[in-house]
Amino acid sequence: LSQRASRGQHLNVLEYAARGVLDLVSEDERASWTTVLRDYRRDNVPLAVPQGTLRRMLRRVAPRSWAARQTYLDSRPAAARVD
Repeated sequence: LSQRASRGQHLNVLEYAARGVLDLVSEDERASWTTVLRDYRRDNVPLAVPQGTLRRMLRRVAPRSWAARQTYLDSRPAAARVD
């Protein structure tokens, strides 16, 4: 963890995690996901936007999947929260 992940590496993780859920969502949601990834790739939105979009899709259609349980998708992991 001595080096920060690149935008391309984040995109690979997001696309891999979304692979199974995209078959379970509507065509409109798939189109929205594609737009969000494109916007992130072009540096128009921060990483939290595709993370949040994927997290919501996963929790709705596959809440028990391995991908839905990944802390990577939490914009504020529990260890960083101040309650």
